[in-house]
Amino acid sequence: MAYYMVQASYTPEALAAMVKNPQDRSAAIEPAIRKLGGRMERFWLSFGDYDIVGIMEMPDSVSAAAFSVAVAAG
Repeated sequence: MAYYMVQASYTPEALAAMVKNPQDRSAAIEPAIRKLGGRMERFWLSFGDYDIVGIMEMPDSVSAAAFSVAVAAG
């Protein structure tokens, strides 16, 4: 399996919700990664253009793209 980097940014509304109720969002996306046959390696909060940087292991680029579309849609 190959490793893929994920970079994401929170919307202002999502950041406001996280301030009121902090939570580990990686736990929310791990089931989607597993459902596509992958494995979450690590996720970190970051500074700069992206709020989150993560590494996941996926069977192929099609699975990685499916994950990206699912997260963007939801």
